Amino acid sequence: MNYSLLQVSDVHDLLQQGSELLDASQYHEALIRFEQVISVDPNIAAAWMGKGYAFYKLQNYENAISAFQESLKLDPTEALTWIGLGSALDDSGNPEQAVEAFQQVLQLNPNHALAWYSRGIALGRMEQHEEALVSLEWAIALNPENDWAWYYKGLTSLCLECYDEAIESVAIALGLNPHNTHAQKFLNELLA
Repeated sequence: MNYSLLQVSDVHDLLQQGSELLDASQYHEALIRFEQVISVDPNIAAAWMGKGYAFYKLQNYENAISAFQESLKLDPTEALTWIGLGSALDDSGNPEQAVEAFQQVLQLNPNHALAWYSRGIALGRMEQHEEALVSLEWAIALNPENDWAWYYKGLTSLCLECYDEAIESVAIALGLNPHNTHAQKFLNELLA
């Protein structure tokens, strides 16, 4: 490892700054920080994961997938990296591969609510609605405050022609987050 230009504490600071910039939706700036870390030590999985999330937020899915895969080579047990990989795969039109990534998370932690939720979304895109509903119900059981899980449960219920359950689920989503405009629009359509 070549730390001649940056000290170990600088690398830690750059990782921290990159994470804070991601949280602040400053994705280009975050990407720069993570790339600086990688240029010094390409064996830091967290830097690759951060780079993946920065690319993902910039909707550059190909580079996001590549960065997440590099991170997983270094640490195949990091659930958030698998979630990021699955999300990038799903959003780039590869829901089958996304489901495989979310399954990796569930093998690591069967109680990972975000993995169940994300798996449900990807299965819905594949029109595997019954299996999607099971995943969304697990997500809700693990995190009943996730308004988006309730919203997608409503969408999935409608696809299964379970109208009352669709209305109930979307109403719960709105009860949790009255500002969820997607849920409000969908509920209006259901009640029309």
